[in-house]
Amino acid sequence: MKEYWLSGPVEGVPALLQLSALKEEGLKEESLETLLDRLDRQVEKSLAQLAGTDPATFTDFRGVGRAQLPSTVMGLLFHAAEHTMRHTGQLLVTVRWVTTTFA
Repeated sequence: MKEYWLSGPVEGVPALLQLSALKEEGLKEESLETLLDRLDRQVEKSLAQLAGTDPATFTDFRGVGRAQLPSTVMGLLFHAAEHTMRHTGQLLVTVRWVTTTFA
């Protein structure tokens, strides 16, 4: 089965890659430095994906999730931006709480 990313199909990518990564979240403690390094790498990957996305594909179909709900490349980009902002907000609230609670 082909897995579709923003720019098209990616052969050989395990279909349950994201689900297996979710199962591992929180199972091991990681240092702040490790977490920040992972964040930096993910931001760089995301920027490269965005830069490499051909605007001519913005209206191309992309199925989402197990049910392959219909979307487009533009719809996925918009969702990714919204989701990123949600997590950024969560991070800011957490940092504020930690710094005021344990200051």
